[in-house]
Amino acid sequence: MSVSPAIPTQRKVGVLVINFGEPDEPILEKVMPFLERIFLQNSSLEPDESGRERARQLARQRAPGLIEEYREIGGSPLNEQADRQASELQRVLEERKWDVTTYSCFQFTEPSIAQAAREAKADGVEILVALPVYPICGQSTTVAALHQARKSLEELSWSPTFVAISGWHHHPAYVTLRVDHARDFLERSGLDLDDPETLLCFSVHGTPLEYL
Repeated sequence: MSVSPAIPTQRKVGVLVINFGEPDEPILEKVMPFLERIFLQNSSLEPDESGRERARQLARQRAPGLIEEYREIGGSPLNEQADRQASELQRVLEERKWDVTTYSCFQFTEPSIAQAAREAKADGVEILVALPVYPICGQSTTVAALHQARKSLEELSWSPTFVAISGWHHHPAYVTLRVDHARDFLERSGLDLDDPETLLCFSVHGTPLEYL
């Protein structure tokens, strides 16, 4: 977990709430750029032209199947949910008397991390917090997101106080949040875990331990 110094609340704080980002419409114009960015990032941090072409080829192959999957669910709800999460975070921090603005941004769709950084600079942010919301810490998620945030500051020639947050999923409050969510669902659904007919299934992200 990144350890950060205490942040003085009298300074203007910006929080980049970084999520994965997915196409909100099942159309080629949105799915293709999304897939290209994913394959491009997984090739290397500084891909050459051959890597870019390979990413385009993989995107063309994968796009038809992914578009059909998104059509079945009406487009991904992820971005809308992420925007609400960022807004709720700002509301809670403002209640705690912080001068703060949250910026919902995404690794693989718009608005990008770089766009959010530009907006934060224009808003006069003095302390910039990069918060990837992934509850794991992988190379292509949290690590890559924080790298993109730092790179964006370099490209802007901007040097705010920078705070990178990772490893938050190890905090006991995260486990409590998951437990409370399960309990709330059980109560609303009238389910009893002591009932032999009730099955509780845990599903996690399929990321190999060696990769993590």
